[in-house]
Amino acid sequence: MHDTLIGALKARRLYLRVRWEVRLRALPPSSALAEPDALVHLMDWTLEQFYQELQTGPRHSARESGQPRCPCGLNPLIAYFVTGEAALMEIMLDPRGRWAHLEPGLCTEEITIAREAIRRVAGREIDAFCAVCQRKDAPKTTLPSSFLRG
Repeated sequence: MHDTLIGALKARRLYLRVRWEVRLRALPPSSALAEPDALVHLMDWTLEQFYQELQTGPRHSARESGQPRCPCGLNPLIAYFVTGEAALMEIMLDPRGRWAHLEPGLCTEEITIAREAIRRVAGREIDAFCAVCQRKDAPKTTLPSSFLRG
């Protein structure tokens, strides 16, 4: 990613954080740990990790993106990172933004690099949370068996 575009993302950091928080608060939390008030304090740290990923690029040990990350589906960081990526894409796809003035191929490349960087950060953090999850072997469905028998 070009240094000037990394700088442009850093310059929009506050706006990115605000848009991310708005999106996060719009979702119903899946658990107490997914409450936006419990997650917003992570945003500055996460953005630093994201900018670091943009500068260093992928590492050879990066895992395949096709593997499931959360067997139970209750990880509060899933919604956190989905909304963060959505806010990032909102900024990068804004027709008034810096990326709109790039040639289409370069714009697509920059967006792909940014998306991959935020997903690498997300993958590490989601995996770390899942490593201590007490439900990692539980099936995704949480309905009582009486409901399943009909």
